Amino acid sequence: MKLPKKTVRPLLKGYKQAYVWIGGSIVVATVITGGFFGWRAYNTPATPVPAKTQAITPTKPNYDGLYRGTSAVAKGLADVALTVGNNNTINGTAIYKGTYAGYAIATPVTLLGTVSALGVVSGGISGSGTLYGQSYTIGGSFQGQITGNTMVCTYSGTGGGEAFNGSVTLLK
Repeated sequence: MKLPKKTVRPLLKGYKQAYVWIGGSIVVATVITGGFFGWRAYNTPATPVPAKTQAITPTKPNYDGLYRGTSAVAKGLADVALTVGNNNTINGTAIYKGTYAGYAIATPVTLLGTVSALGVVSGGISGSGTLYGQSYTIGGSFQGQITGNTMVCTYSGTGGGEAFNGSVTLLK
């Protein structure tokens, strides 16, 4: 006996097939996208990361302060007092000892100058005076070096019409 053919209609016709297609498409898209990003990561050179370096600032020697010295001279600078201040400027005083018109003179002079970052000292000497109604001028230059707490300077110039030179050691 032959059974009659039963027609079974699926409850949701086509949904199973749609789920298969959607699921397959997601898998294929995921594989393609993952492959692209993997290929790109492999073929793109790494960007170098700059090394972190700490800025090194050299320590600047501190020359600031008062430097004093004296010398027993008949002709030259005595009782020298130089102050090194902000921006390594030098401002100071001394007594110029010498002769003018045959008379001994002791005239205050001003010293102005600078100190380099290496401790090299340079500047000028200036002053003037009057003796028995006669005016005279004093001018010159000085140079030297600061090492530790000691400044050693040499100087030269003219005072009252005569040349002078010498050296002086100043202590901080």
